[in-house]
Amino acid sequence: MKTETSDRSIAGKGLASFVAKILLLSLALFVLLSIDFMSFKLSVTTFDVAAATYLVSLLDTVVVALALTRMQSSRGGLFYAIFAVFYGVTSLLVALESVYLGPLFPVAAAVRVIIDGAIRGVLFSAACVLLLAPLNVRLPVAQSRRLVMSKGEWTWKLIVSGIFWMLLFILFGFAVYIPLAGYLDPVGLAKEQSINLPAWTLPFQAIHGVIWVALTIPMMKMLRVEWKRTALLVAALYGILSVGNLLVPTGMSPGLQAAHSAEILGESFAFGIVAVWLFHLGSRLPT
Repeated sequence: MKTETSDRSIAGKGLASFVAKILLLSLALFVLLSIDFMSFKLSVTTFDVAAATYLVSLLDTVVVALALTRMQSSRGGLFYAIFAVFYGVTSLLVALESVYLGPLFPVAAAVRVIIDGAIRGVLFSAACVLLLAPLNVRLPVAQSRRLVMSKGEWTWKLIVSGIFWMLLFILFGFAVYIPLAGYLDPVGLAKEQSINLPAWTLPFQAIHGVIWVALTIPMMKMLRVEWKRTALLVAALYGILSVGNLLVPTGMSPGLQAAHSAEILGESFAFGIVAVWLFHLGSRLPT
């Protein structure tokens, strides 16, 4: 009985420590998201924006922590993998959208996203590894046997993953965004649909998908869980990190913003599942 009580006490203290670290990291990310590093001023000016920003910070921290505490590598390796996914999804891939969105997303705004995002990504990733990496000490230290493939297999899987993202982009746009936006804000949707996008938008989305998966490969290799749990973790990261920019006021109408949020959350989560499944084919993600 004393042993069971002691074990429960230790487990309770471990959980309390983990929650405390999550709250501390989410507060740190909130501060980072509240600063415009390019102009050295606060970007959060109202209570509503502050509340939404903290929600984004908490959700981002939770999904990153869930992945990080299931990864095994050196601290440098963990930092690189977390930074690649966090910065890639929240900033780099967002900035790349300016390539085809033109006046809707000016290059100057994209440059700001890239620079501010890099600063936040470095500081947040370092803080996560510093506080959470010690939780990995009980995982077995062994050379990863995951994603051991020939160059040919790497090539076709990356290409197919890009095509999958392009198809999800089309599917969720027509099946989720257009019906939902048409119901919530038909006038705003009509204005959006009057804008002509370049003919190469869809091929660009395929490239977008390839880059996205490439940024996630270090994390896939370091995770020490079976492939289905890997898929859920990657999908959660894709979904939560992608939709964060739309959980705070953006200047877009509430109806269009809600529709975009549903679209991006759904397609990003689905892409995480599909990408991990694809790279697992041939049992390439053993535990």
